[in-house]
Amino acid sequence: MLLFDIVGFSLHTPFEQASQLNSLSYSLNSAYNKLLARGIEINFARTTTGDGYYIWNRSLGSQANVDLFYFMMLVVADNAVARAASKGNTVPVIRTAYHIGGHYELYQAEGVNPTVFSYIVGDVTIELARMVDLAAAEQIFVGDFTTTLGEGALAHETVSTPAFIAACNRGLTAVEGTQLSSKVMSAINCRLSEHHDENGSVSPRRFRIVDKHGLNHYAFNLQLALDLEGEQMNLGLDDSQLASLGSVRDEPLTDNPEVDGEERPAASAEELFDDLASLLQKRQSRIVED
Repeated sequence: MLLFDIVGFSLHTPFEQASQLNSLSYSLNSAYNKLLARGIEINFARTTTGDGYYIWNRSLGSQANVDLFYFMMLVVADNAVARAASKGNTVPVIRTAYHIGGHYELYQAEGVNPTVFSYIVGDVTIELARMVDLAAAEQIFVGDFTTTLGEGALAHETVSTPAFIAACNRGLTAVEGTQLSSKVMSAINCRLSEHHDENGSVSPRRFRIVDKHGLNHYAFNLQLALDLEGEQMNLGLDDSQLASLGSVRDEPLTDNPEVDGEERPAASAEELFDDLASLLQKRQSRIVED
């Protein structure tokens, strides 16, 4: 599941707000069409948060998660290219989060008739909201999750976020050759920001977000690199920009879930609706590197 949030949305005029939402919606549709042209069909749905969109893939399975990740990358890239060519405040600056987790669609009734529009509800929406609430402008967060991945003999292999991102990066040749604006994307790759300790060991940098309920949420910083006919474009925050996220504490990741992160209780219905409403009124939290 994805969450795209427009930075500083309330600071713009109503005309600029409408233009930015329309521009982001165009990037969503453009990414869908670009993937479809390469044989990748995303059965995606969206619901607005007021200053952005929740996006999810109605298809299920490990490949659906990978396809949605490719979709996110193309949306971010299309938005960046459009913003570079735009004037004024018609194209938004966004911050983005990707996560895999449980959710369900809610269809409300209007009188005695069900609506044709659905809303996304579930723990994954809270995780995404917490990530985006603390993300900087243009940052891309990826949640800390485990999921199945692979086909054939490796089908249903359980992997963590770093392994999932590595697998997605290996498959990015599927979207190479996509046209962004007037240029062809000849190469694209992604990686998680890394931590180098004093012994020379390298591990992904994981950040801990403490929310208003005192619960911990974990995320990784994603970096993208594109080659547009020889022109290099880097998206997301680089390592030098991560210091602005707050106080930092480095710890290596482990394969032991009891060490790597505590079990979190399921959110109550009251917390779910409170967290959905809080997207429109951001509240202060804090973030440290775990």
